[in-house]
Amino acid sequence: MRESMKLEYDILKQHESLRKSFCKSKQYLIQCMELLGQDSELITYESLLLMSIFLLAPVKDEEIKTILQRNGTKLIDFIDEFSPKGRPEEELDEFNALKDNIIGTLR
Repeated sequence: MRESMKLEYDILKQHESLRKSFCKSKQYLIQCMELLGQDSELITYESLLLMSIFLLAPVKDEEIKTILQRNGTKLIDFIDEFSPKGRPEEELDEFNALKDNIIGTLR
């Protein structure tokens, strides 16, 4: 599952039209949020990356905005406390920059 999530994230980063479609889907957003609660740190990490696609999108549908606003405080707390272990330093630096950007967007 983690590998498919990683591939999905990489594809979405590279293809704007797919990213726009993904960001309009309430179903995808809810799925990403549910995956944050998994026991696997690797799945949580990949899920956070996918969530960043929603959170950092410049244009959001009203329904997506509502869900993100309703869960904003919980997401900020979760993201702020999450720290992936065993990742290469380069990945950690990239993740921490992304994390700061996400938290800034949610506030």
